[in-house]
Amino acid sequence: GLADAAPRARGEAAPAPLPLAVAVNADSLATWFMPALAALREAHDVCLDLHVEDQDHSSELLRQGRVLAAVSAEPVPVQGCRVRPLGRMRYLAVASPAFMQRFFPEGLSDAALARAPCNVFNQKDQLQARFLRQLSRRRLNPPQHRVPSTHGFVHAALHGLGWGMNPEALVAPLLASGDLVELAPGRALDVPLYWQRWSLEAEVLKALGEAVAAAARAGLRPMRTPSSAGVAD
Repeated sequence: GLADAAPRARGEAAPAPLPLAVAVNADSLATWFMPALAALREAHDVCLDLHVEDQDHSSELLRQGRVLAAVSAEPVPVQGCRVRPLGRMRYLAVASPAFMQRFFPEGLSDAALARAPCNVFNQKDQLQARFLRQLSRRRLNPPQHRVPSTHGFVHAALHGLGWGMNPEALVAPLLASGDLVELAPGRALDVPLYWQRWSLEAEVLKALGEAVAAAARAGLRPMRTPSSAGVAD
């Protein structure tokens, strides 16, 4: 605050850094998003106020005026906002080898999928349900463990608590080492992410948008063009 700011050479207090409220989903925060914030801080004197919110619900914080910008799964701009595509975050369904042996000794039957516990991040997390709909025509409701931490989610799979959809970037080394295995190799879930921000002519908001776009290019898969929609990459 102003009271704590070091006085400048001419004796007056330095202005307090601008607080910037941004909504971001926990998985983005744990993987590709942080370099954007570091890049912004290099050029602009801001304090960041991060709101962790599911990508399917972050646009609500924009509507309420609680944040100035958000990482969102919503491609349609919120009223008074502008939107730009960022890229696709790939999720893989993973579990420990011991979990697979215990619950799926004969493969992914509907009966086994209904019995095997899955991990969910919170009550808003629909990724596991969406993946189950890819695997089965039946509406399956397996037991659920609620694990509201990105890294805790990986550990829950490692320790055999349940299977879950984890960001590819976090589990790739564990799949390579054999500590985790995919439930259905070759089947992934891609979540397109968008940057929504208020349409304010504020230099810092523009700079943040550019930094986020650059971090997304480095850390996310590119958005699909309509012609490549059916192609797995």
